[in-house]
Amino acid sequence: MAYLLYQELFAADSKTRQFNHAVDRVKADPKCREILGPANQIKAYGEPTSNKWARARPLAHTVDIDRFGTTHFKMHFHVEGPDASGVVNVHMTKRSDEDELQYKLLSLSVPGHETIYLENADTASPKRAVGKMFGVQWR
Repeated sequence: MAYLLYQELFAADSKTRQFNHAVDRVKADPKCREILGPANQIKAYGEPTSNKWARARPLAHTVDIDRFGTTHFKMHFHVEGPDASGVVNVHMTKRSDEDELQYKLLSLSVPGHETIYLENADTASPKRAVGKMFGVQWR
């Protein structure tokens, strides 16, 4: 029982911990607060369910490991403030030699506004040129 509790709530890779960290980042960002409203009035929740009595809303997330051994953690959830509501997208990666997940993408999409990127690793670092010889890409 203790192991399950640790894995679901306290482990570095747990969806609950990553959700809480992403919500804190959204509430701390001035651009997000400008669109959604004051941080103390912003609510975050998972996917709506068909059961009208259900209080807990499940978080939509996936964990995949690519052919290079990199773990990809993807999640999206809803945020709602007094002024607007939107969807937060999270994409985190962890290489096999790393201990913790690193943000690749953290963005807030609100209808009628531009997408706010709190983290976007694809634009932060220029892509390396990939060598190609005999039809094989060398990295």
